[in-house]
Amino acid sequence: MNNIDPNMKTSIISQTDNFIAWKVEEPDDEVTFHLEINNLTIHFFAEEWEEFLDFKKGFTNIPKGTTGTLADSNTYYVNCEKIDSGDYLYSMEIPGATVFLFEEDWIEFCELIRDL
Repeated sequence: MNNIDPNMKTSIISQTDNFIAWKVEEPDDEVTFHLEINNLTIHFFAEEWEEFLDFKKGFTNIPKGTTGTLADSNTYYVNCEKIDSGDYLYSMEIPGATVFLFEEDWIEFCELIRDL
């Protein structure tokens, strides 16, 4: 959030130790939403944000250790696999990117978005 125009109104929606969700009220009355996950920021317009909020209901409470497809929509996809090291690797496909998180970060990410 360091490079935001000071004339725009920003507010934090949800925050954990390592992740943050925030929104910006743009000068043209558009509201954009942002998820910061490690060094990645995902930007959403209001319609995309609403779709993501519906999508997240499908995977935030799935028990840890569950593998395979956790949630799927026309726009988003979440999967978990147990890799050779024995760790669980979660992947979330969003338009234009795939985010990979190990279980500890995935649990924290789910904490963040459960509160949205």
